[in-house]
Amino acid sequence: ARGTAVSSMFPVDTMKTRLQMGGAGLGSVLKPPYFAGFGAAISSQIPYGMVVFGTYETTKVALVERFPGAPRMGLYLSAAVLGDLMGSLVLTPGEVVKQ
Repeated sequence: ARGTAVSSMFPVDTMKTRLQMGGAGLGSVLKPPYFAGFGAAISSQIPYGMVVFGTYETTKVALVERFPGAPRMGLYLSAAVLGDLMGSLVLTPGEVVKQ
């Protein structure tokens, strides 16, 4: 799912970045290549998605079993925060490489 999302939005993100850089007319914004740097992006985004969802699901089950009477929303929120933190450990080095 993460790979599909990145693949479909990468050209849009490329054009947005070109617009934000300024000095480029609409013609240069719409010019290929749209997928320059795609390999670096996808090589960090797919593992990020795997770590986030893997950590979230595992932590969610563990928290619900450990604290059965606790409000579910709080447990799910805690699992989501931990999943995102763990995913950041994977994503950050990939973002540094793209710079």
